[in-house]
Amino acid sequence: DDFAHSYDRSTGERHHEERIREKKREGSKKDNHALAKEVIAGLVAAEAEKLKD
Repeated sequence: DDFAHSYDRSTGERHHEERIREKKREGSKKDNHALAKEVIAGLVAAEAEKLKD
């Protein structure tokens, strides 16, 4: 069960990176700006989670 969960998460992350690459390829500045904000928000949330421990 643990193995299945970690496998899903790793493929999810890979899928997310793929989506970012597609968005960049589209070349829409608005999309890239929104995406950057989304990524930064994700990084901030990840850091906050680390600090909780």
